[in-house]
Amino acid sequence: MPAAIKNITLEAGASYQLEFRWLDSEEAPTPLEGYTAAAQVREGFTSTRPLLTFSIELEDEGTGFVRATAEQTRTAVAAAVGREAVWDLELTPPEGGPIRLLKGKVHLSPEATK
Repeated sequence: MPAAIKNITLEAGASYQLEFRWLDSEEAPTPLEGYTAAAQVREGFTSTRPLLTFSIELEDEGTGFVRATAEQTRTAVAAAVGREAVWDLELTPPEGGPIRLLKGKVHLSPEATK
């Protein structure tokens, strides 16, 4: 299954939160017990250093609920405004390799109020 495309905007000085449920082909929630998750913003998919790393919360009650939060965007976004950025979110089951669920472009919005 290819990753779904989700373009996002990160605003300097503001938190960003994305919430979704991972559903299977029959629209049933995917149980996430034992899964790990990671999501990062980089200047490009081949960049060696992330501009920003999300904290990820997974619910284990079989709801398929995923919450990705980016805090401290002021420094990361300010340093990268005007440059192209990309992001993705991967879930890794207890046995097996990572599954990339979401990917996309990142618009980095500067802050006027300091």
